[in-house]
Amino acid sequence: SDVCSSDLMQQMELREALGDARAGKDAEALDELDAQVRSEKKSRLAQVGKLLDAGDYTQAAQGVRALMFLDKFGDEVQYAFEALES
Repeated sequence: SDVCSSDLMQQMELREALGDARAGKDAEALDELDAQVRSEKKSRLAQVGKLLDAGDYTQAAQGVRALMFLDKFGDEVQYAFEALES
């Protein structure tokens, strides 16, 4: 269950970072967030693959939920970028 709470903490931290970047109109911070989300997605995907191979469907499902969050979050980072440029 601690995996779940650490996921939540990470998601809250990402949201906070995005809020700060938006408020500060900080393109560099948004860039960093974008890179962070990309690398996190990569490692999550690999992890989910391993868990599925191992038949650990509970953990795999958690990983998939995290990926769905990262997907949506990545979109939000893109929107924030576009808002800066407009």
